[in-house]
Amino acid sequence: MIVTTEMNGRNRRQALVVSSLVAWAAGLVVWLAPALWLLLGLIPFSYWWVRRRYLRRVTVMQQPFPDEWERVLRTHVAFFVALNDAEKTRFRHLVQIFLDEVQITGIRTEVDETIRVLVAASAAIPIFGFHDWEYHRLREVLIYPDAFDDAYQSHGGSDEHILGMVGLHHLSGVMILSKPALLAGFAHQAGSQNVGVHEFAHLVEQEANE
Repeated sequence: MIVTTEMNGRNRRQALVVSSLVAWAAGLVVWLAPALWLLLGLIPFSYWWVRRRYLRRVTVMQQPFPDEWERVLRTHVAFFVALNDAEKTRFRHLVQIFLDEVQITGIRTEVDETIRVLVAASAAIPIFGFHDWEYHRLREVLIYPDAFDDAYQSHGGSDEHILGMVGLHHLSGVMILSKPALLAGFAHQAGSQNVGVHEFAHLVEQEANE
């Protein structure tokens, strides 16, 4: 989620309310039991706790967008190319925040900047029309060297036909994508489905129905 000036101000007010309530409660406890004066340290901590994600995202959004990431978007992501300048800036911010907060791990395959940016673009496209959407549960995306089976195995077997999947049970919070399928989805090949965008759209639908 991009942090706008309005959202940042609202979060700041929420943090002030929470820290004020903590200050009142801590002050009362210390008045009754002066030996517990260390509880006063909860006041600034509570303010920081409410603000922490917004502060980090603002910092991330202020970082220069890497030239290599820009090249990947302009070369491979037609959705990005079609946006106007203001929308392109917003898309870049979504990519920056996603790559800061979600780990992308290669399983027996290399993950370079092209793969990382295409995963982030896949995540940004389905939520671009929603200004406050969060992938609440997603913490990691695994990149497999090829298709895989229902047991998340990829060894070249004939039953390995899955190109992307949102993990279940012990893999909750994890998405798995086939590297060749991810690249093909952004290669503008006739008849090829964009597996990355499809899986993130599925995740949006899944979280919306919970």
